[in-house]
Formats: sequence, C-alpha cells, structure tokens
Amino acid sequence: MIIGSIPTPYNIIGAPSPGTVSALAVGPRGGRTLFAGARTGLYRTTEVDKGAQTRWQRLPAAPLEIITLGLSPNYAEDATLFVGTGKGLFVSRDGGEQWQAAPTPMPDPAILCFCFSPNYRSDGIILAGALEDGVYYSDSRGERWSYRGFGLLDAAIYSLAISPDFAHDEMIFAGAESALYHSYNGARAWKALDFPEEATPVLSLAISPHFAGDQTLYAGTEQEGLYRSTDRGASWRKTALPAACVNALAVAPEDGALYAATNAGLFCSGDGGEQWRCLLDKADALCLAASDDLLITGLVEQGAWLTRDRAIWQPSFPLPARSLTGMALSPQFDRDSTAFLYGPHEGIWRTVDGGHSWRCLNEELPSLDIHSLALSPAFAQDRVLVAAAGEGLLISADGGDDWSLAVETPAALAAFSPGGAFVAFATRAGEIQVASGVEGPWRRAPIADGALGHVLALAIDDQGRLRAATIDPAGEWVTLWAGEPGRLEQLLRQPASPMPVVRLWGHAHDDWGAPWYASLDHQVWEVRPSSDGHGGAARPLFEVADGGKVVALLGSQTQSGMAFFACTGQTLYQTSGADSWTAIHDFGDERAVALDLSPSYPDDPTAYALLLGGAFCQVNL
Repeated sequence: MIIGSIPTPYNIIGAPSPGTVSALAVGPRGGRTLFAGARTGLYRTTEVDKGAQTRWQRLPAAPLEIITLGLSPNYAEDATLFVGTGKGLFVSRDGGEQWQAAPTPMPDPAILCFCFSPNYRSDGIILAGALEDGVYYSDSRGERWSYRGFGLLDAAIYSLAISPDFAHDEMIFAGAESALYHSYNGARAWKALDFPEEATPVLSLAISPHFAGDQTLYAGTEQEGLYRSTDRGASWRKTALPAACVNALAVAPEDGALYAATNAGLFCSGDGGEQWRCLLDKADALCLAASDDLLITGLVEQGAWLTRDRAIWQPSFPLPARSLTGMALSPQFDRDSTAFLYGPHEGIWRTVDGGHSWRCLNEELPSLDIHSLALSPAFAQDRVLVAAAGEGLLISADGGDDWSLAVETPAALAAFSPGGAFVAFATRAGEIQVASGVEGPWRRAPIADGALGHVLALAIDDQGRLRAATIDPAGEWVTLWAGEPGRLEQLLRQPASPMPVVRLWGHAHDDWGAPWYASLDHQVWEVRPSSDGHGGAARPLFEVADGGKVVALLGSQTQSGMAFFACTGQTLYQTSGADSWTAIHDFGDERAVALDLSPSYPDDPTAYALLLGGAFCQVNL
C-alpha cells in the first residue's frame, strides 16, 4: 500500500563537464526558444530580457539518443518540433512537452537529418534522411511519411538541402556515403551529381539564399574539407576552409555569411568561402544553429557555446548531457567526500570534494565501456575499486588513478561482499566468477542447470554465497537465484518485460536466513530463504504508483527498525514496515538514474542521486 506524497527538497551539488551536444535548433525571436539534443534527451531554454538565458530544462517525455532536430518554419504558430534518433522519428506539436512516433515506412529508422520546404506554411513538406533507408518525405507536416528513394544508390543520407526557390525549381540535394544527389522534381527521383568521389561522404549541405540567381551550393565532407558549386552542382571547387571534417553548415539569410562547424572549430566566411575567419577555436564543433543575432554550436564533450556578436563566446548555461549510468560512494563519503560516476560511453569520473568538482579518470583506463563499478568496503584504507568493462574486469589499487586488466573477458557486473571477503563479477556471456581477493584466482560459479542467460543483478555475502537475477537467452523469463556457487537454486521466476531492470538489497550481516529484497521492474519482492540455505519463498511487497522501473533499492537498519527505499527515477518511496509505502520525493522533470544513502544514515538523513545527464545531487530524507 502506498500512502501520502511529501515533496522532499534536493539540491544539485555539481556535475562533470558538459557532454556532447549533437543537435541544436533556434526558434523565432520574441521569447525565443532554444533546443539542444543529446544522448540523454532533449533540452529547452528561453531567452529573456537583454538576451539572458534561463536554465536548460530537460523535457522528460522526449526520446533519448537524439541525432538531429528539425524546428518547424512555422514554429511560432504551430509549436512543432521533429526529432531524429537512432530508433525512430518523433514529433511534438506543443513545443516538446508531448511526443509521438511518426508513422515511417520502415519501423524505428535511424534519422540523421531534416530539411523543410521554404513554403512549409502552405505545402507542409519536410524530408528526413535515414541511415539505412534513404529519404523519407511528408507533405502533411509530418502526419504521414513515404519513401522517396528512387535513383538513390546509397542507403545512408547524411545531409539534405532544399532550394529557396523550391516552389518553381523543385530542387533538393542529398549528401550520401559515396555520392551527392539532386532531385529536380520534389524528391520523386534522384540523380548523382558529378561530385568528386574521393571527397565523399558528404556530411553537410547549405544553399545560398539567392540560389535562383547565383546558383551557389556548399558541400561539407568528412575528410576533404568544403566544396562549392556556382552552377547548381554541375561542377565543384574545393574552398580554402582550414578544416578537414565539416559536420554542419549554415547560411545567414540576411547577409549570406557562411558558417561551418568543423573538427578544427567554428569558421565564418563573408565572401562565399574564399576567405575564412575562425570564430571559435575549439575542436570538434558538431552542430550549429544561427539566427540574425545569435549563433550557437554544440561541441563534442564540451556542451554548447553561443555568441551574439560573433566575437565574444560563452558556454551556454550549464547543460549536463553525459550518458552516465551509475554512481558509487566511498563507504566513508561523509569523511573523505569521494564518489565516482561511470557509464558505457563515459568511462569513470571522480570527486574528492563531495561532488562540487569532478575529474575524468579515462586517460589510464583500458576501456571507456564501463557497465558496473564497485568499491572495496575498506576503500578508505586499501583504495581498491573494480570495474566491469567491455575489455574485461578492471582493478585499481590507488583510488582510480591507475588501472590494470585483471580478467580479459568482457564483464557486465561487479560486486564486493559487505565485509570485503569476496568479490564477484558477471561476464557479458552470462557467467559468474568469484574470488577471495581482487587478484584472484577466479573460479566459476555455474548455475544449477547451466543455462544462465544474461545476469541482470549480482550480490555476494562474506561466506561466498551468491544472489543473482538472470534473463534467459530467449529473453522471456527473469529468474532470481540464491545459494552456494555451483548450487544456486531458483527462488522466483517472472515473465520478462522489454529491457527488464532488477535491483537487489540485503542486510550486511551473515545470517543467510534473513530476508532480502529484489525489485523487478515496477515490483518489489521480499525473499525469505529456507533455514538450511536451500530454496526459499518470495512474496510481492508493492508496485510503484508511477509505473516506472525501480532503478535503486536501498535499506538501512536503524534503532527503530528497517528503513527501506525504492526509487523509480521520478519518485522516491520509503517504508519502515515493508507493507506501507510513502512517496517522499518527486524529481519533477529530472530523472534519477542512480541513488545511494549517506554512509552515516540515519544520523545523516540524506541520499545522493545521479540525475540523467550527469548532475550529482543531495536529497533530504
């Protein structure tokens, strides 16, 4: 039973440096809206008086893994926004609050780019370039989509550009893996232009606002710089742009200035590409958006930067866009202020000042593909960590400064026993291995029937006994197991949801007969082993009210009994008796991806959360 809802205050302490911003869009002036897309979702901010910027707001209903953005040319009236991701095309009709998947001809396409008709208000035409499906076309403002790939010999379309005189010439250009294509009949058919084949792929395109007269078109390549055509693409000449990889292009409609986001920074040309000026000397400018008085660019690993005078640049209001997925606090965090953040694309970050500042530890890491991180219970003394990574099991004996590869088998999970007597890890192939010290030797801990599947959660006690959750190779069932290595017995079996999430928590003492707890997606279960250590029974405790999946399951033994917490990312629930649950905190538009109690709880009644994007915050309980 869930009762009440008490809002609990929390404050963001700090975050690692901003991550990669992959897409940007700028709305019309007058309460202008800016959008930024990243792996961690979609963010929105607005400009207020004198160009000041409000805080970036993450839009919780928007999709993740954003590759490209498309803002309706009629955005001031229709508030329509398109998003391309690695798993589909999505549209919002209310400025990003609500989203729906577009009905594309192929399901879940990876969308790389958009372009809009200059007459969008009347014809409703929008095109999308896909990674594997060529070009999609809509003349219904994104309500219906069709395939328009006749004549294309490339499946991947990286860039699109449409003629400003489209109502008369119906010209569209498409940059692809091995060619540059054009259509002269509104994307009904395509033909390859005579573009230098050695310069492909074409990552970016831009058209002069006076295309009908000057016939000028620009094509940015992956390794050969920028090319210009002054005859509608019939012939091409390489420009003097001092950069090899041109990720994005934009032409200012008022003065025709050309902007290029490149591997060497952001450049501007006022004479059609003959001469260039570096506006922002920062590597790996990935995307850009320009208006009459605002220029903003997204950088790899450096967030978004903007300027209003093309001279003075400033980082946009902090936008945490890192795909960090886990957090580990030092067992004496209240004394040493040390904690770690990690993720499959992000490696490992460390703080030694309670989260105010963070240092990247990736320089010495054998792999940045970090899936799990565990600290020795004696970390304050031995400084030992283990990390489950794509390269294998990694070990550090100096708090994360130096690392070694202990086991060269791709690893998914790692765990210490509460007293540090044992350490266990699960391989990506579904095998569990156990050792009495991080140096090994390691021994296999096979499940009873030998068909382990993928390990979703793992825990080990100081007697070397295991608790694990697995999903079978077919992805149909999630099973909880417990017991001695080689004698794990099934305690619970449930149908698997898509991408199930399982968390385990048990008391730190050695009483094997004591109950422990497991969350399976939106349900929390109590597991009571039998007194002889073989078998046991599980009973459901509660289902979370918000329908989310439990991402953190925590507990602490206090003088008045057990304090128990379950967090879905949006809502944090608490119980003191396991039968009555109270919603004590709502993260609002933010989402927690990891949560842990203060090591001094309950004397220090706080928890620490990692928010989606990388912000580290303190939650008052």
